[in-house]
Amino acid sequence: MNIDTFNELKADRTLLFKGLRGSVKSGVNAMDKFATKWISYSDELNTVSIDMEDINGMVVWFKESTDTTNKKDIAQAKIELEAFIDEFHRNFPSVSDMKTLINEAPIVEETIEAPTIENEIKEQETMLKKDIPNGFTFYRGPSMLNGEPIRAVATSIKNNSQNEKTGPMIQIFIMPDDIKPSEALKTGQDEAVCGDCVHRPSLAIKNGASPCYVQVWQSVNQVWKTSYEDITNAEHIGRIIGASGKSVRFGAWGDPAMVPVDVMGALLRGASHHTGYTHQWRLFPKFRHILMASVDTIEEREEAKKAGWRTFRVAEKYTGEDVVLSGEILCPASVEAGKRTTCDQCGLCAGLTRKAKDIMIPVHGSKSIKANKTSDITDFTGAEMAGIA
Repeated sequence: MNIDTFNELKADRTLLFKGLRGSVKSGVNAMDKFATKWISYSDELNTVSIDMEDINGMVVWFKESTDTTNKKDIAQAKIELEAFIDEFHRNFPSVSDMKTLINEAPIVEETIEAPTIENEIKEQETMLKKDIPNGFTFYRGPSMLNGEPIRAVATSIKNNSQNEKTGPMIQIFIMPDDIKPSEALKTGQDEAVCGDCVHRPSLAIKNGASPCYVQVWQSVNQVWKTSYEDITNAEHIGRIIGASGKSVRFGAWGDPAMVPVDVMGALLRGASHHTGYTHQWRLFPKFRHILMASVDTIEEREEAKKAGWRTFRVAEKYTGEDVVLSGEILCPASVEAGKRTTCDQCGLCAGLTRKAKDIMIPVHGSKSIKANKTSDITDFTGAEMAGIA
């Protein structure tokens, strides 16, 4: 074997470990590909103690384990996979071993030491972080509410969000697919992504509720206009989110329940933690495990609690701790609580995945108004949105 062949094999090993650090299934596929090439050189690499029959046997066993739905088998496969990785590291040829195998010029590299598992993980994480996008579209399809076309986009993956309250979380936008969001507010097509939320501008003006504080004509329109790559493979999504090391905020704009729950699950698998809310809690009970029920009255909170939800209640007025109900706490990231933390650091708004009290917050946002004081939709959003009326 010459130095070029060895370096080629070493590069293949790097790809192998990149696969091994993904899911068990991706690890098995990576092992299978690597084993084919490794077998060609196994006679020359006589210092390697791992038998190729053992490797091939492991590949078959892992495949059988990952084909099952038995969680214990899959967990055992992961344990065995870790053991294989450790064994492989210890037995990969060292520089001195290679010098006895290669009868050409000495190896130019200073060291080719078998790295530790921890170093390999760091190396692969560095590679992944260089490759991850700052945003991508992970869903295009019908709204789970009315079947209208919508899209869901993850942003702020590489660059941090400038939202001081949430902190550096990945931001999820759920938007109409074929109409600019600000136009959808005018036509009522925002229903596909916001449902019957009382804070939709067109509904708020009728019912006297405070309007949604999101400045749709700015951030949401900009995300909608940006051409993001479509990435819909669940494993790929999980790796990207995992490589970012960040938490996820479901619903920078739009209701997460408008997207299939299994699609949201792909994001959750990679996230360090998450926050999320839905006004559609009556229609989509499956989401109570990951989202908070957004409620606007004490009566709605009582109804949601009976249905098994944790709640996030928006109060129209705040006169002090006396309006915080039993079983609630004031949002720690709110102005009223002194901004003691950020949503990223707190992480309590995660549905039933967190055993915690419910959250209450006074109506918030730079454009918020008092209930029953609105006669024109321009009061909701400022002069920039005057065309809605």
